[in-house]
Amino acid sequence: MKKSIILFMSIFLIFFQTGIFAQEEVQEFDDSAETGHLSLYAVKQQTSSGKEIELSEGTFYMVLNDDGTGLLVNQDFISKVIWDIYEDGSIQISDRLGYTYDGIVQDYLILEAQDSIYYLVEGYDAPIISLAPDQWENSFANNKFFVESKSINEQIGAGQINKLNEKALSLSSRYGIDLHVIIVSDFTDFSYSQSIEIFAEEISDGFQLGKSNEENSLLLVMSMNERDYDIYASGIKCNEIFNEYSRGLLEKAMLPFFKENNWSNGFTAYFDKCNELLELAQNGQIISKPPRNIPFEIIISILFGLIISAAIRAFVKSLYVSRIAEKHSAQEYVIKDSFKILGESDNFIHTTTSKTYSPVSTSSSSGSSSGGSRSSSHSSGKF
Repeated sequence: MKKSIILFMSIFLIFFQTGIFAQEEVQEFDDSAETGHLSLYAVKQQTSSGKEIELSEGTFYMVLNDDGTGLLVNQDFISKVIWDIYEDGSIQISDRLGYTYDGIVQDYLILEAQDSIYYLVEGYDAPIISLAPDQWENSFANNKFFVESKSINEQIGAGQINKLNEKALSLSSRYGIDLHVIIVSDFTDFSYSQSIEIFAEEISDGFQLGKSNEENSLLLVMSMNERDYDIYASGIKCNEIFNEYSRGLLEKAMLPFFKENNWSNGFTAYFDKCNELLELAQNGQIISKPPRNIPFEIIISILFGLIISAAIRAFVKSLYVSRIAEKHSAQEYVIKDSFKILGESDNFIHTTTSKTYSPVSTSSSSGSSSGGSRSSSHSSGKF
């Protein structure tokens, strides 16, 4: 029996027996499990001190897919999760950061998370699902250039969108990194968050981008109303190739066109630069800083050397000129008959010893482990 059926039936029966549907204005669970996923949101939070807080929809919510994957969102925290439910009604959820949350189905789905207890009920589909409901179960496997709005679709052109989608599919297949472009009218219509970066993470985790390529995906999200964009790199390999500097190269390639509303050339320039960086990486060259300009560096070095030598020459010359008026011996500075030595002797007074300290060299090494940590990065702004 599918996990979804077990989950839906368990929660439905327990909620029905306890009369929770009469107490909460929430949608009843569909025990047929035809949707392939379940959306839950927290209505109440109990802190470690025992304080209870009523929560609005979207403060803490989860989406559980029937393949044992899902999405957990807690304000500014988003994570892909895997889950399992047992016949006794207990549920265990693990996120990509390595944290595990234990829960039990009683009057609510009670979940312990982040030093708090959350009480979740089924709600209507999370906004992120309504972005592309047809693609929710199958991710964006064959639709890598996705336009939500018909008006934007017309601006770019259906034929051009198909060409760009084919280009993204080709690059993804060739280099083993999923390339996606998601264009919406207003990202806040599909996310409880007010952050374009959070929206990008919800898409990446929720739609399981990069699932077939070891979690490696590069996502360009554009929200047309406020002209927000975010380039989101997820996965170890993708983050290495599309580092901060190379993402800046993507921005330089596309933004001049987007600022002029030249969508076709802008997206073409974006994918061409992606192709260039991926091809270099495939040949063992990761671009993480500007290339060296050897001729320019030589010219600067020569000019710097000439300036330094000229300064030294001028300084030496000034010392020579100033010494012309100086006396040639100490005796010439003594006024006649003003200083007489009646006797002289040599006495040992002190000695000076100079030491140079050479510390023993030590070496230390530090390492990092990806473990369950999120390997991802953003570059965002306005276009």
